[in-house]
Amino acid sequence: INATPTITFTNISKVYGDANFDLNATADSGGTITYEIVGTNNGTTLTGNSVNLGNVGIITIRATVAPNGIFIAGSKDITLTIDKAILIATANDKSREYGDENPVFTVSYSGFKNGDTSDVLNTKPIVSSTAIKTTNAGMTDISLTGAEDDNYNITQKKGVLTISKATLIATANDASRKYGDVNPVFTISYSGFKNGETSTVIDTTPSVSSSATATTNIGTTDINVIGGLDNNYNISHLNGILTIGKSPITITADAKQTKIYGETDSDFTYNITSGSLKNGDLFSGKLARTVGENVGDHPINIGTLDI
Repeated sequence: INATPTITFTNISKVYGDANFDLNATADSGGTITYEIVGTNNGTTLTGNSVNLGNVGIITIRATVAPNGIFIAGSKDITLTIDKAILIATANDKSREYGDENPVFTVSYSGFKNGDTSDVLNTKPIVSSTAIKTTNAGMTDISLTGAEDDNYNITQKKGVLTISKATLIATANDASRKYGDVNPVFTISYSGFKNGETSTVIDTTPSVSSSATATTNIGTTDINVIGGLDNNYNISHLNGILTIGKSPITITADAKQTKIYGETDSDFTYNITSGSLKNGDLFSGKLARTVGENVGDHPINIGTLDI
């Protein structure tokens, strides 16, 4: 009697990169079972009944049972399906200042098998952002597109590009005036604008002022820059200097001032011939003349006259 053995051997599903496993077909004949790959192996190999998985694909494995007793030899084919592994590609977060070029975007991977790296991918992801130099400060996506591979289903995850405000320095320009005058119009110079911008883009421009008034004494005092807000700039302030100089004034002694020999000098008179007194200031002291009592001309000098 030649009996046909019944072989129990079912289809197998695995994922690329799974560990080696053993085949476990059984036969009611009790005969020895051997295995072989029929057709294309896609890199999958057999050592005895141990399977070392190769690339993604469908592979035919045949189990053959040797004749034993009343049983003849027999065989059965199954399919080993190797599915793609899941690979996660994530755009790395990056940052830059407003007005700068985008940095070099990079990708991190999670899920490689068998010591693989991104070098094995058929098509690496393209990483990019819609942000350009003029994109406002804030956050925008770093996107991944186009990744493909024979052995991986690639999930592409976005990153974040953080665009921080650029630093803008607002400096009060130095100025000067004379004592008693009103302050000049104060102005500001800027350093740090990006993209060819000017102060016209500032949302709220800084103000500039000084505590000096018309009565402030000669010397130097600060010109202060305060405030200022903008979506794309952090505004730093640098003070300027207001220099208050002396106000020029010229007095001229009146001509033909006389006295009689032996008399006491009267107060010498004078007029302001250029400039003027400021802020209600008054002269103190008086003019004097050169020493001597003889008849003749005696020059008149400033004496103790002062403000």
